[in-house]
Amino acid sequence: MNNNILYLFGNELRKSKHDYMIVAVVQSLIWLASYIVSIVRYNNLYVGASATGLDLGTGTTVVTILDMQKFGITILAVSVIYAAFIWVREYTSGHKSIYTIMMLPQERDHIFIAKFLNAVTMFYMNLILYIAITILVCLVAPFVMKGGVFVNPFAAMMNSTLANDICMPMTFRNFIVTDVLIVAANTSLIALAFLINRFCMYKSRFAKFISIVTSIAIFVLMLFMSFILVYETEVIYLAVISIIVGYFGSKYILRRLEF
Repeated sequence: MNNNILYLFGNELRKSKHDYMIVAVVQSLIWLASYIVSIVRYNNLYVGASATGLDLGTGTTVVTILDMQKFGITILAVSVIYAAFIWVREYTSGHKSIYTIMMLPQERDHIFIAKFLNAVTMFYMNLILYIAITILVCLVAPFVMKGGVFVNPFAAMMNSTLANDICMPMTFRNFIVTDVLIVAANTSLIALAFLINRFCMYKSRFAKFISIVTSIAIFVLMLFMSFILVYETEVIYLAVISIIVGYFGSKYILRRLEF
């Protein structure tokens, strides 16, 4: 069983290698462009202030001028979109999937696990890439910022809001809730929402209506867990329940779907 899942997961990654490359390049360009624009704006403000005799203060660091939180959200957004994309692609591609060829009905839950691992891997790739780019910018910025001073990015993560802005886990509880449970819960719920809609596609109008209502409820629950009650105990319970319901619900539907 484990070897089968690992084989399917490896197949998922091979099939998705171009997706990872595209996401990495596009995300990197967005983040770098944003950071460059922030630094250029600050330099222009610094020059204008100097020309008029105004004092912007001393000790300005790159951490104080970058809007890291806004672009840090793209980590979660892209991961959510990708988690939905890999399920849609499985049913809309023009060629037969490896799952259609080799999977037995009683093993279709392996499909869920393989795609789940693929979506989670995309999230961690995004997170690691974003942290690496942010650290690089923090190291280079003092040499291009007018009046800027050097800041140790690792110290900034420990002593400022930078950690929260880039979803950097600073405590074990933080890591478990934000980067494990919430990610796993969202990934499970996305799969469940897609499979419910797929299962109800050729059913009655009432079934289609229920699938739409369920999908909306799942989306609201994801927002609730991700942005409203972060780090709260309620999120832990909601995430665990979502993972369990998402897995067993998806497993049930997969066994009754025709590929």
